[in-house]
Amino acid sequence: MYILLLPPSSYSSPCFSLSLITPPPTPPILPPSHLTSRRQRKIWEQQQRDNAVKRQRKDIYENQTSFRHAERHYKLTRELDFANVVDFDQPSNAKDKRIVSVPLHNALHESLFGKTTDNAYIVEGVNGLIYIPNPFSPDKQRHYVKQCLSTYALPPNKSNLDPHYKIPAQGLWQLYTSEQQQQQQEQQRIDSTNDNEEPVSPSSIIHKLRWITLGYQYDWTTKKYNDEAYPIADDLSELTKAIVAAVEGIGHQDEWKNSYPSDRFKAEAGVINYYQLKDTLMGHVDQSERNMDAPLISLSFGHACIYLLGGTTRDTAPIPIYLKSGDVLIMTGECRKAYHGVPRIIENSLPEYLSTRVKDEDWELYGSYMSTSRINLNIRQARTCPSFFCAPQNRLQVFVMSNLPTILSPTEEDVQLLLSAQCHIGTKNVTTRMTPYVFKRRADGINLINLGKTWEKLIFAARVIAAIENPQDIVVISARPYGHRAALKFAKYIGAEAIVGRFTPGTFTNYITRSFREPRLIITTDPRTDFQAIKEASYVNIPVISLADTDAALQFVDVAIPTNNKGKHALGLIYWLLARAVLRLRGTLDYQTPWEVMVDMFFYRDPEEAEKEQEAAAAAAAAEGDFAATAEAATGEWAVEGAETGALQANADWSAPTDWAEDGAAPAAAANSSWDA
Repeated sequence: MYILLLPPSSYSSPCFSLSLITPPPTPPILPPSHLTSRRQRKIWEQQQRDNAVKRQRKDIYENQTSFRHAERHYKLTRELDFANVVDFDQPSNAKDKRIVSVPLHNALHESLFGKTTDNAYIVEGVNGLIYIPNPFSPDKQRHYVKQCLSTYALPPNKSNLDPHYKIPAQGLWQLYTSEQQQQQQEQQRIDSTNDNEEPVSPSSIIHKLRWITLGYQYDWTTKKYNDEAYPIADDLSELTKAIVAAVEGIGHQDEWKNSYPSDRFKAEAGVINYYQLKDTLMGHVDQSERNMDAPLISLSFGHACIYLLGGTTRDTAPIPIYLKSGDVLIMTGECRKAYHGVPRIIENSLPEYLSTRVKDEDWELYGSYMSTSRINLNIRQARTCPSFFCAPQNRLQVFVMSNLPTILSPTEEDVQLLLSAQCHIGTKNVTTRMTPYVFKRRADGINLINLGKTWEKLIFAARVIAAIENPQDIVVISARPYGHRAALKFAKYIGAEAIVGRFTPGTFTNYITRSFREPRLIITTDPRTDFQAIKEASYVNIPVISLADTDAALQFVDVAIPTNNKGKHALGLIYWLLARAVLRLRGTLDYQTPWEVMVDMFFYRDPEEAEKEQEAAAAAAAAEGDFAATAEAATGEWAVEGAETGALQANADWSAPTDWAEDGAAPAAAANSSWDA
């Protein structure tokens, strides 16, 4: 430590000033304008003093995660040090070996972006992140800023202002423009959802706009997407699809590769984030989309920002990235599951072509808004077509057979049927014995079943069934209503017996009962609903084959076929495939010949809908005068084969004489009665 001693005479020297050794006072921070009362201002001032004291105590931040430390650093530091910030545009980063330049699969053309771009960047150690430096021309940037404020933000797309204000159909920006241009003699007011509050002007809430949801509407309370979806603008959909096509196949050596097929991408949901200079976005993970394999496209317009990208936990130190206006970030693969956030908006970083200096009358209000704002537009594929189901190479990877001959392996049509019937959709719960059959867990908690295991067990079960010499020694059981029709059809085509509905206790153990059976094999639809039958089978050593979902308890089950056993289409398809496999193993059906029985015959049908269809068919037949068709339609497909259709036959001999007295039967009961007797 060095101490400077000055003689007393120097204190009065004009060259000496206390300002040289005393730092200038920090200007006081004024309370926000919305704090109107004296009491509110005093509470705010006390909070500021408490926070200042806390910031001086480093011990209270010792247990914070690495991500939180980085957030605090970039948020609270006045003069930022960009030494550790990844800036792809700086020449100094050319020496940074982490940054790798890669060519785009397809160039971004001038028609969509205003200029042509054919290169991108990736960062070693950050798997799945692709950065495209500003592919937009100034005109295109202004175009998309206008769209984000005036077009994309229109109702019915929801915003953070909707719970508080009644935004009219013309949108907030149109009202704000009319107010600023004074086109209306009476100033436009926006009513509050609270009847006790006064209407407000558009200019007073335009800077309170924080987000707009596009496409599938996101519920910020439940963190889930609603079923309601609104169409995404065509230009935005085309833009994002071009970006996904451009980055297809990009990766780094053998570490990672973006293999999502661009022809499968569909812009289904998005969020427009509106930042003011003091706004931040806390670190979070996007996990609400069902399809977490599709790329997420993020576009930045306006002021620059510090973007933090971490790992799958907050304990991983994040990488700070300097994002400028026009930059595009694409998050794929592992990057989709990483924590990310925006702790700082960089002041005075607005490009001049987005400021009020632009000589364009239509841009003046937009430039004024952008002088204190940053807009982030991100688009994602929320629901349809996960890549491992859509891409042929990934779809076949799910169906790798272990020890099955080629002739027993599934065809492409079988794969499509299993996916279409949603046989792979499990539940949110997984039992210990069903864990080996789970392929992966979706972001919404639903477990996906490995359909390769499903097919293996289906073929194994078919071989067991085909080994039973007498098919009548097989009993098919289904207490679940959606499985009734499938069980009946399955039993019919393989020659087995079906028990649907309530299972009578003692059927396999009490020989006194009328329903007593002694099967050699039973097939159940659900181990939970059919547990009585499975338990009795265990008492008398009867083997059990059962369809099993991810939450199934497999006690006393010998062969479990992992599948969705709660959907009517999944149940019908599995029983159809099982029946076809049994018939092929028995030799009654050729492997090269398609089965003439349609899978729809195994699907559950609502009795009310079936009755309506029968009534409609009967009415149509009656209108044509076809009495035989009317009787057949009225009988329905549930009639036992070979049974009569009614007391009066359509082809009965009405003229044959009958002596009612000899027969001793009532006239109404005579099947061949003659009205001429």
